[in-house]
Amino acid sequence: NLKNPGEGKFDPHLASVILNDTAKQSILINDIVEALDKFGFQGLNVDFEALEEKKNERLSAFIQKLSDQLHKKGFTLSVDVSAGNEDYDYKALSKYADQLILMGYDEYSEPGLPGPIADQKWMEEKMDEVSKFIDPSKIILGIAGYGRDWVSGNEEQSVNDIGYAEAIENAKLAGVFPLFDNDSYNLHYSYTTIDEDGEKENHTVWFTDAATSFNSLRFSDEYPNAGTALWRLGSEDPR
Repeated sequence: NLKNPGEGKFDPHLASVILNDTAKQSILINDIVEALDKFGFQGLNVDFEALEEKKNERLSAFIQKLSDQLHKKGFTLSVDVSAGNEDYDYKALSKYADQLILMGYDEYSEPGLPGPIADQKWMEEKMDEVSKFIDPSKIILGIAGYGRDWVSGNEEQSVNDIGYAEAIENAKLAGVFPLFDNDSYNLHYSYTTIDEDGEKENHTVWFTDAATSFNSLRFSDEYPNAGTALWRLGSEDPR
């Protein structure tokens, strides 16, 4: 997996360094091919997010260059994209990559704005939206297997990613019961804690479970797309 990680979020500068320097691209691509060969991997997934490029052509050009070298060696290439995001030229990327992985999650992710991880109707709309640009047979639907804990208190707000097991454990410790939202097919609950300074912290948790995944998979099975992918392995409901 090739991505542009930062501290708790994606780093647009890290991606920009690569996208705007062809010499660095060549070195990186050579290193990638060597690593795939060495460890016997089948291919590579590119996950560049939160980009700040003025145009999306640079990402497409990099993916083309990467694709040429990977396909020469028989490796596959997939690229993560989100719907309604001008960072991604879906037609160009689908031309060079074997598949595009549509991130059908992160509907709500900003501090102070809690909500479903992936509302079922929202996810279906995003699939339809991207399918207007490219053949859905090139799209792998990325489904959510995690949760988020929105915390507010003492004029500060934050949001933390959590797994299914942690979401259930925190609910038990707080003495609350998660509620299944029949509209979004996600679960949620709220509780209050006291921080080390004696101040109240309000928690609002949204997460997905096996029922959420079942409905996502059923939709994907009925859609003419290339399949599904899970974000992220180990944090999902194991049922």
